[in-house]
Amino acid sequence: MKKNLLYLSFIAWILIGCNQKGGPIQSTSPNGETIITISGEKLWADPWKTTITAKRKGFEEFSAEIELYQNDLTSEDVTVKWESNQFASIAFNQGSEPPLFYLVRITNNAITIGR
Repeated sequence: MKKNLLYLSFIAWILIGCNQKGGPIQSTSPNGETIITISGEKLWADPWKTTITAKRKGFEEFSAEIELYQNDLTSEDVTVKWESNQFASIAFNQGSEPPLFYLVRITNNAITIGR
């Protein structure tokens, strides 16, 4: 009985210890009105469950959830490039695969996030 409890404790420790978190990675628009935040977590061999959040002053926050198959979710693996105050591209480096791009568009009425 004691041996089974020890074995179950070890398995639980491995599963909990394999929970990995990435981010938050933040980028601010050139005029300082919008902030994009990228964060995520994953369990052992699962894909990253990643959240892209855009918040503009005076507007509600908008979020999109995506899954990524990459090793890490750090500032070295994610690049946010602001084309203007209303448009940013986010590149997720996936190692040997081509980068995965998401676009964030900010208008006076809405924030959209998509591929």
